[in-house]
Amino acid sequence: MKPSDIAIEKAAHDYSFLLATWKLCDKAACRRAHVCRGAGRACLKAKFPLLPQDVQDWFIGFIWHKMEGVPFEEAWHNLERSTLAPALRAWHADAEERAR
Repeated sequence: MKPSDIAIEKAAHDYSFLLATWKLCDKAACRRAHVCRGAGRACLKAKFPLLPQDVQDWFIGFIWHKMEGVPFEEAWHNLERSTLAPALRAWHADAEERAR
């Protein structure tokens, strides 16, 4: 695996964590750990379409800010003010409820 592949895989795991895709996983290890324990890119590709539409839209906005070079704090602030932020918070709250 090339260094660029490792960086992409790590980013995919980070994004999977941000989006709580473990909730949609069939693997018990992922659900127990509350994080993707498998191939991050494959997981993100398979699970992203299963996320609630507002969560998908929030993430697309997140990536847009990143691609535009918007500083993280400013991007986060913009996303928090968006109408999509409650959907991501609700998705995470549901994940925490399931974990109990």
